[in-house]
Formats: sequence, structure tokens, C-alpha cells
Amino acid sequence: MRRGVALLLLALLVLAAGACAGRTGASGGERAYFIRANLHSTRFTLSNGLDVVLHPDASFRSVTVNVRYDVGSRHDPPSSTGLAHFVEHLTFRSKPDGTHDLSALLARVGAVTHNATTTTDATEYYATVASSQLPLALFIEAARMARPLDGVDEQGALAERSVVRNERRERFSDVAYGELVLRAVHLLFEGDAYGTPTAGFAHDDERLSLSNAKRFVSAHYRPNNATLVIAGAFEPVSTAALVRELFGEIPAARVPRSRMLPPPSSQKNVDRTMATGVDAPAVALAWLIPPAGARGWHEMELATDLVAELTREELGEPARIHAEVVSMEEASVFLVHAELQPKARPQAFIGAVERAVAILVDRRLGALLGNEKTRVIAQRTLELESIEGRAHVLQSFVARYDRADSIQTELHAISDVRYDEFASALARYLQQGRRVTVVAVPTRGAPKAGDWGEPWSL
Repeated sequence: MRRGVALLLLALLVLAAGACAGRTGASGGERAYFIRANLHSTRFTLSNGLDVVLHPDASFRSVTVNVRYDVGSRHDPPSSTGLAHFVEHLTFRSKPDGTHDLSALLARVGAVTHNATTTTDATEYYATVASSQLPLALFIEAARMARPLDGVDEQGALAERSVVRNERRERFSDVAYGELVLRAVHLLFEGDAYGTPTAGFAHDDERLSLSNAKRFVSAHYRPNNATLVIAGAFEPVSTAALVRELFGEIPAARVPRSRMLPPPSSQKNVDRTMATGVDAPAVALAWLIPPAGARGWHEMELATDLVAELTREELGEPARIHAEVVSMEEASVFLVHAELQPKARPQAFIGAVERAVAILVDRRLGALLGNEKTRVIAQRTLELESIEGRAHVLQSFVARYDRADSIQTELHAISDVRYDEFASALARYLQQGRRVTVVAVPTRGAPKAGDWGEPWSL
């Protein structure tokens, strides 16, 4: 059976099982069925500290090379926000052969996909190529690690700074309510770097320089601060030897220790308004919850869609309501945000969210929880269908559990959540925990993304 069809069938079976569980009532309904999954891999560490994970799977026709550096926006120097993201862009302009940059080399090997992403905690580079092109793909990543900014000049840095600036505009500054969630998270972390947008603040753009970037990569782009994942169609023994040959001589160095996230100085809720040029109000609610993989995190992930759906049902009017967990390594964020109708009252939405949480805490809605477990388990399963998804999941598991093959651990953790644990987590974090509320108020002449009337700072 083809891999994609098999995974889809398994997901449908899981969903069907969950639907049956949901009919058993409150006590039995919270049970979820899960498939048995395995991401068998080999893991070893080079003498220079590079962490290597090999996940061969001959059912794929290609191979993904994924390198994660444990450096993200939380490591941006004060007043140089956005530097980690800027560096991510700059490395694609590196010229390891003195002529062609990494983007051109990746195109030459016929990379199906090649891209990168910067988060709060990490920067991840990935490329998917035909198996025959794996040696060159590994050479490219070894060159990025050994000489991240070789051949990058001031003109290239200025051009990339413009690209980063335009990205911020397209994603936030020129988007209705684009600053709303960013500001809520920033307030939740009380201005700490952990709440800094990965794109950085606009007023720090001029500090995104090539000299700052070079200092940054010298400190953080080291083999002892990275994990290499290779997943797909490849021969593991010869590939391991090639990894040692290409990466083994890259020197390690002492990596700056990241500052631990300080606890909130106050437990008081924070309520703010912001002016927006849109003709309808919007609201963002944010709470601190446990970091990815920690106790209580799975319960809060299961709560997102349930809180959103119950809120939507009570309001009984069109509203773009979204709930999500932003998962990070030291603390995560539970977010509920909505774009309301022009004459809607933000307080009515906030009250509906509060009542949705109370319903889930006070009533034993096991059928709802069981169905949500089933949906999340199916979603986790489908993430494994693409080889890029597999490589990213393996990276996530190394960071989260220090074990690449943790898919079964994840599925068990989701399935084993009891309703009393679920209700207790919601009460602790969403009812008793500190909440940040930001309301976007329609204001003539204000930018549609939102205007605080004050510069953001760390």
C-alpha cells in the first residue's frame, strides 16, 4: 500500500474510533484510540558536538536535510531585535565556492523545497533533494555551518535588510490587526526577549548590519549548538561516514548560555486598548502555560478548538475566532483572538470565552474531549506523511524530549489525558493564571495594523 494512502486510512480509522468513543457518554467518551507509530532513527554525536539523527525510509523517493541551530529571536541582542531572522536570510547569500550563493547551489541540485524558519528558540534550515544529490546537499549545509557568511558583502546585506523589512510589512504592518497578537504576547512576557517578534521591531532595522550578523554567527552557528537530521531514501552507513567527513572538522566553540526566562513580576491581569484603522473591533487574550512537552501542555493543546467552538456557539454571530498554543521551550502561550463585527462589544466576546472555559472546567464533557483527542492524534499522524514534515517532527522531538523517536510518547500522552487533569489545567492556567487582554478599537486615521502611540522596547 502506498505510504500516503496508508497514513490517510489510519487517520480515518482513528477518527471513526473517536466518533464511536464519543457516543459512550461522559465517562467513556474521553477515551481516545491511537495508532502505533514509529520513527526509528539512529542518533550519534560527532567529536565537535554536532548532534546527528538518521531516519532512513526507502518508501520515499527523496531525502530531506534539516539543520537546526539553537538560536532564535530570544537571543537577539537588546536594541538589535530581528537579528536572528536577518542572519537566516543572509546565510543564503553565502558563496562557499566563491561564485554561487547557497540559494543558487540548492537550485542547481534540483531541490524540491529549500527554505528556513526562525522561531523564538531556534533557526531551522531544510532542503529536500533527490537521493543522488544528498552529498551536495550535505556539503551546502556543512559550508553554511563552517562559513555562514562567506562572500556576503555590504550591498547584499542592505538588499536582505530590505527583504526582511518587506516581510514584516506583508505579515504584520500592512495587515488588519497585524500588531494585536504580537503586542499581547509582548505584554505577557513583560517586555522580555522571549516575547519579541521574530521579525524584530521596525525601529531596530538600522541595526541589522553585516558586522552585527558576523558577530552573531560566530557565537551561535557552531556544531555543538546544532542538530542535523537526515530523513528519507538514503543508505545510513555511507551517509554517516559522509557526515563525519563533511562536518567533523568544523571547530566547536563555547556558545553563550541563554538567559533563563524570569518569572512574571506581577500576577495581576493586564488590560490594554490599541487604536486601529479597521472599522470593527478585535480582541486578543493571552495566558502563560507550560513549555512544549511539559506536564499540562497537552491538556492546553486539547483545549484550543473546544474553547473556540463553545465561544462561537454562545455568540451566535459571525466572528473570526481562533485559539492556539504557541509552543516554546521555556514557556508557551495560550491565545484566543477574534475579529468581531463592527457593532459587536469586545466585553461580550471576553465574557463568552470565560464562560466557555467555565463550562469545560465544571461539566464533564468527556465526549467532546474524546473527539478532540482523536482529531489531534489524526493530525499528528498526517504530519508524518511528507518527508519534510518527518524531519521537522524529529527535530522537535530532540528539542522537546531529547529523543528523536518520541511519536509514540506523544500519542500516548494525548490519549492518556484524563478529564480531571484537563479541567484542572484549564482552571489553573485560564481561570487562575495571569491574563493579558488587548482590545483593538476602531479609530479614524490609525494604521490598520494597530497603533500604540509608543515605541516598543526590551
